[in-house]
Amino acid sequence: MTSSVLSGFGLVVIKTGSSLIFNAKRGPDVVWLKNYLEDIKTLINRGHKVVLVMSGAVALGRWHIGSGQKSGANRQSLASVGQFEMVALLHEVARDVGLKLGQVLLTVEDSDNRQKYLNSVATLKQLLNVGVVPVINENDVTSTALAKIGDNDRLAARVAGMINADALVILSDINGLYNKDPRTNLDAKLINRVDCIDETVMTMAGGSGSAVGTGGMLTKIMAAKMATSHGCNVLIANGSFVDRKLSDMKFEDCTLLVRQMDVISERKRWFGQKFITHGKIYLDENAQRAMLSRKSLLAVGIVKVEGDFPIDSKVAICDIDGNQLAIGLVNYDSFAIHNIKGMRSDEIRAKFNFFDKDEIVHAENIVLI
Repeated sequence: MTSSVLSGFGLVVIKTGSSLIFNAKRGPDVVWLKNYLEDIKTLINRGHKVVLVMSGAVALGRWHIGSGQKSGANRQSLASVGQFEMVALLHEVARDVGLKLGQVLLTVEDSDNRQKYLNSVATLKQLLNVGVVPVINENDVTSTALAKIGDNDRLAARVAGMINADALVILSDINGLYNKDPRTNLDAKLINRVDCIDETVMTMAGGSGSAVGTGGMLTKIMAAKMATSHGCNVLIANGSFVDRKLSDMKFEDCTLLVRQMDVISERKRWFGQKFITHGKIYLDENAQRAMLSRKSLLAVGIVKVEGDFPIDSKVAICDIDGNQLAIGLVNYDSFAIHNIKGMRSDEIRAKFNFFDKDEIVHAENIVLI
């Protein structure tokens, strides 16, 4: 069996950018798509389970109806046409290759709502169990600016966390992360391994990417930071397949960003994303130090509450100046927290009969930013 960069990774999410699938002058690249799906089939035959995240619906829609406008409503109509055309194209090529595909459209609401999140995870796992390759895209037809996950790099990172993938592969039109822009610096060197995504790495990733897609290297590194914090290894590799396909690519051909060893639980993966929060809690300095030491949040350390939210809501936890420190799930609604903020637990019990938990936010329900 041929060894590749993916050897040892069982469940893999692979994200492809618009520039690989679509050419603004020539339209969809059917030859590339066939090579890509054949490569996916090779990986599956080797025992991998694969989930695909694919960009290009808006660009494909614009190609078919010839609109150059970029307003929100027009983008959604372009996505409607493009998603239909993308499914038709994928179905035709996959049938020739011998792959079974299933489309899954996701929005923030599908991730933010616990039941929708669990339903999405169950659907993805069931498709994989019956030998179908899920093809995922953000649902641009129904998403609003406030309800968008963002670029598809971060969508892929979100999916990788949802299904506890072993690896996320982000295919681009360059080999990976370089110490400087390889398009303008002949001496640029490919970085093969990143153990910690720090400010130095973020700085190296600065700059824009393809004109067709929305995600440059910086968004890829931001997505990698999200995925590695969920215990998922990330690979950034060249998907143009000029030299080699993914099935026989080596570590020296790409960039590996190593997962964090402190893997968070599935529940924390769900609520730890900075998508939609329903209010804010402001802490004094003592409460901040306690929380940063992985302790629970008590009422005595709360100085202010903003928003109107029920029990079990996701809230932003901030310092007194409003800088966000964490996200947490509250044990009490906003009205109750407002009435007991700044009070010790024994004081609250003496005054209120609803107080049955000392923790306003339990340590297990806090994800530090």
